[in-house]
Amino acid sequence: MCLAQEDDAEAIRLSYSALGHCPDEADFSARVRARTTRLRFAQPGETARRFDVTLFDGAPASGEISVVDAEGPHGARRVRAATCAEVADAIALIVALAVNPETPAHHDSVPVRAGTRIPGASDASPARRTETTSAEVTSTAGRVFAGADLALNGGVTPDVLAAGSPYLGWQATDGTLAPELRLSAIRSMSNEAVSNGQASFAWTAGRLDGCPVAWQAAALRVAPCARIEAGAMQVETTGVPAPRTRLRGWFAAGALMRAEWGLVDALFVDAELAALVRATNDRFVVLPDTTLYQVRLIGLGAALGLGARFP
Repeated sequence: MCLAQEDDAEAIRLSYSALGHCPDEADFSARVRARTTRLRFAQPGETARRFDVTLFDGAPASGEISVVDAEGPHGARRVRAATCAEVADAIALIVALAVNPETPAHHDSVPVRAGTRIPGASDASPARRTETTSAEVTSTAGRVFAGADLALNGGVTPDVLAAGSPYLGWQATDGTLAPELRLSAIRSMSNEAVSNGQASFAWTAGRLDGCPVAWQAAALRVAPCARIEAGAMQVETTGVPAPRTRLRGWFAAGALMRAEWGLVDALFVDAELAALVRATNDRFVVLPDTTLYQVRLIGLGAALGLGARFP
């Protein structure tokens, strides 16, 4: 009988990350095996569905799971509970249900909310009619996130500009592409000595980033993105002949690469590198004809910051 169950078992692959005082991978694997005999862990090189699981310790504890198959990642879910062990129990049941929808709904104190979409389980499965116990399982087809970066920008003024950049965005967590949209703002100022006077630069811009696809492994998410940047540059000269203030429009577009690393619960660190082409690479002149600065056609930027995701 046991041999027949092993023959019918689906091969799966587990990508597991646990932060804080959460069960380790061996403990989690045992919880999955305790719920069904219809799965086994794949051998190297064997074709198999992959279950990406990340657990976060905290108050409350939380976890995320997504299924990756030949069509890409899907079935993303987020779990919250009082303890990380309860989160591990809930996600272990989700894995078991994905492999075998007939898995008993209750295994000791296994928490799954009624009506939750289980990746791989049919809608008619009795497992969909389980009762809530101590954890909550929610769909995460999309979520809002917010945070702030310390951004460095070169080629905007004679100096490399460093400034804070708050952002707000939306990130898909289900489907093959997992796109992301982010809106941010930045303002920075610098001063430059010229002749016997001074020139002051004030740069203000809004940014819209679109990331059409992302790759995620456990707590790490990497995405290539496109950026549109629009705003204004104000330059004011003092202490020179014919001092003036000029306000010019600003527009740039380009590409960037962004990486995010999950910390505790919903918090993450993000980092990016960008290269933008400036459509408004103006030359600023002190009369009669002394070039103060010309905006570089191509500018490089980098950023590092902290953000939070909201289910």
